[in-house]
Amino acid sequence: MTPASWNLNQSEAWQGVERLFELNNGFAFVLLLVPSEEGSAVCREALRRHLQTENRTLLDLSPADDAGLSEIPGQLVNLLPSVEVGAVWVSRAVSEDNPDYRKCADAWFEAAARLNHFRNQLTRSISVPLVFVGAPWLQQTLREAAPDLWSIRSTVTRIEPMPATAARPEQITSQAPITSGPDPYLAIREADKLRSQPGKELTLARYLYRAGLAFAARYQWQTAIKNLTEALDLRVRFSAPPVDLADCRFQLALCHSRIAEYDRALHLLKEASRDYEIAGNRLGQANCILIVGDIALRRSDHDAARAAYQQALPLYEKVGDLRGQANCVYSLGDIALAHSDHDAARAACQQALPLYEKVGDLQGQANCVYSLGGIAFGRSDHDAARAAYQQALPLYEKVGSLLGQANCIQSLGEISLRRSDHDAARDAFQEALPLYEKVGSLQGQANCIQGLGDIALARSDHDAARAAYQKALPLYETVGDLLGQANCIQRLGDIALARSDHDAARAAYQKALPLYETVGDFLGQAHCIRSRGDLALALSNKEAALSKFTQALALYRQIPEPYSIGWTLRRLAQLENDPQTRRHLLAEAVECWRSINMPDLVARLQTEFPGEC
Repeated sequence: MTPASWNLNQSEAWQGVERLFELNNGFAFVLLLVPSEEGSAVCREALRRHLQTENRTLLDLSPADDAGLSEIPGQLVNLLPSVEVGAVWVSRAVSEDNPDYRKCADAWFEAAARLNHFRNQLTRSISVPLVFVGAPWLQQTLREAAPDLWSIRSTVTRIEPMPATAARPEQITSQAPITSGPDPYLAIREADKLRSQPGKELTLARYLYRAGLAFAARYQWQTAIKNLTEALDLRVRFSAPPVDLADCRFQLALCHSRIAEYDRALHLLKEASRDYEIAGNRLGQANCILIVGDIALRRSDHDAARAAYQQALPLYEKVGDLRGQANCVYSLGDIALAHSDHDAARAACQQALPLYEKVGDLQGQANCVYSLGGIAFGRSDHDAARAAYQQALPLYEKVGSLLGQANCIQSLGEISLRRSDHDAARDAFQEALPLYEKVGSLQGQANCIQGLGDIALARSDHDAARAAYQKALPLYETVGDLLGQANCIQRLGDIALARSDHDAARAAYQKALPLYETVGDFLGQAHCIRSRGDLALALSNKEAALSKFTQALALYRQIPEPYSIGWTLRRLAQLENDPQTRRHLLAEAVECWRSINMPDLVARLQTEFPGEC
């Protein structure tokens, strides 16, 4: 049987649903027919993400069981959605293949029959789309039980999983057509009809705004900025409500941040936050502050990032937004991981993961799993890291996140590089690079190029390695990634050292170390200090070399990082004259490398020190 995938980005039926949300203004009755709760969860996440582009939430009233359907009519009749709500979602999808399907059908029939009497009241009290989700048999049930309600349906759409193709999504090249996201040209055509029509300026702005969102969904950032800027100008000139101004500024800020125009993004976020505050929209304020934290994190300003996440978290708690809370907690874990505080990072992921699961956020779940892989990799537990990345990858595929897919592939390449499987590492970096180019991630592109440089360096191809680091370095500088800059500079120092250019090596290490210290990266500091020990050894300064290796070893143990601990112990053993102390150092190195399943390094050590380990 051909496997299937819930990739809604390629679903024409789902694109029709999104177009309805783009053009609808007010109440709409939407019926989605899906074969299972899995399909319902995927659709819910896709709609949630679609609404989030306008800082709106999805109010999920789905019951936990069939009996809970009886409470839905009362909840809907008395519902007065807050300004943050963009749609109301009620799902109970039980297939006819389920032995208990009849109980679900009866519960739906009873609930629909009760709602039928309140059709007009629903359309007045609920000013956003009402989405019912069930198995295909629900269509006939609603026709029979609620003819009045059925008569006001806006759309009935059947969503099915799509057959998987031979080419995986992450293998699409940067030249491939982009089909994900809503169609921007629909909004552009509607906008063109309104140009030069007095009194239609805010409607024109609305369509331009929609077009900007659609271009952003296709990673066409400059075109998105052009349309959103024109929309914002119109909204400012014709006195749009504060929340409309805020939404436009927020989306513009996101686009500018994606192309590393951070100062412009921060200015827009400040103005958007003010407008959301005027409109009484705490969720919008929280989202602005969260993105301010994300920008600070990309710039390696961890203190500012931490302060932003800690400010946004209680705002999300006040509005009851579990996803926002999870994002803040997860991001605080990212900061901890950057500081090699693996215990705090793991605790943050473990706290955020059940929140993402509770709201059905597959991307958030994937991010947590991916970060757990990063923690394992930081401790040289390559098997656990590989398993985590391989678990996260299909989750990213399911939600259509090319960036997430690229990150997983690139990280798998890092594991291959660490295991000296250079061919597999190169394949991974070359597969991830066009994905990063497609989504406009300069950071990801820099990581792949640096990785290709690392392969060249490991093979002593110093010219190719230098070219790669010199290409990656300005990308890291553009996005303000101090850690990436430090890594490139240190590796350029390693090349200089390998070529006995001691002055250039010293200058590189002296430049890289304070960058590592600024971002609090213990691993980078340890690498740099160990390299300075190698430099001292090359200059026949054994005493200084011992001091640097000992200092680096303490940092590696603090993380702890067995792979580098083993290499540093080897260096110390090479300099040790006392046989008993040397055997102790070698025994610990063997234990470290065996703990991470690297028998080739153990064998190398045994060859180098016969009879001593």
